[in-house]
Amino acid sequence: MIDENFNPPPEIKGMEMDVIPPGTHVDVYKAYDIMNQVQKEADILIPLHEPRFASIKSIG
Repeated sequence: MIDENFNPPPEIKGMEMDVIPPGTHVDVYKAYDIMNQVQKEADILIPLHEPRFASIKSIG
């Protein structure tokens, strides 16, 4: 998951999508709903595959 999954660009938000579910899905609608729930409940989101985190020692 990358930051763009939780913060999509304007052209995606214009399609009324608040998040972009990554990967291959059995139920993409459920994946979308779960991502929205996580985004609402989490204090901090750290996308696992975000390139900007690759070159730093720790996330503070």
